[in-house]
Amino acid sequence: MSVFKDQVGKLEIIIMTSIAHMVFFGMYFAASNPNWFAGVYTVEDGFLEMQQAIYLLLVSILCLWRFFKLKDSKSKLFKFSLLAFAALFFFGFGEEIAWGQRIFDLGSPEFFQQYNTQNDITLHNLKFGDFKINKVIFGLIAGIISGVYVLILPVLYRTIGFVQYIIDDFAVPVPKLIHTFFFLAMYLLFLTIDHGKKGEVIELVSCAMFFVIFLSPYNIKTFQR
Repeated sequence: MSVFKDQVGKLEIIIMTSIAHMVFFGMYFAASNPNWFAGVYTVEDGFLEMQQAIYLLLVSILCLWRFFKLKDSKSKLFKFSLLAFAALFFFGFGEEIAWGQRIFDLGSPEFFQQYNTQNDITLHNLKFGDFKINKVIFGLIAGIISGVYVLILPVLYRTIGFVQYIIDDFAVPVPKLIHTFFFLAMYLLFLTIDHGKKGEVIELVSCAMFFVIFLSPYNIKTFQR
């Protein structure tokens, strides 16, 4: 199947269709049953959060797989970038599951009890006075970076040769235009949700789309021998 002259695979379509359903369900339940939306749909370690963690882990594994596949044919910078991406997304996976704290029923050290808003072993929930790491770093800054990556980079990559050279050198997967338009559409739908815990919905969209983009980027040839 070809959309915007980009080849779109069946797995991409399946994942994006699934995520669209999750957004529509979120819109419906946030309006019709906000208690269920908060207590079941977006609850900590619930259905949405587990999906987020799985997608982040899959991206990390994919980057590691590409590293070992291409370690004899790519530059040191390229391979270092793959390892850096693998570490970054594994960090995101660990944060999503509180590094297994609730799975293994572990207690929180005193530091996290004092400074963590959820009393768990995570960095993104730390708060120092009025400064919330989750809001500033993992919210505002990460949101800006993700927006530039999904909405602006695909245009720059296609129009400026120097950008293309740098991006490929650093092993950065470039979103296809269908990825960009899909993410934008899901974000606009997310904005219609009127609920304090709606953030979990767009987090799922972001995690899933990172997996889709990394799996089948516009510059897929860069990740081949």
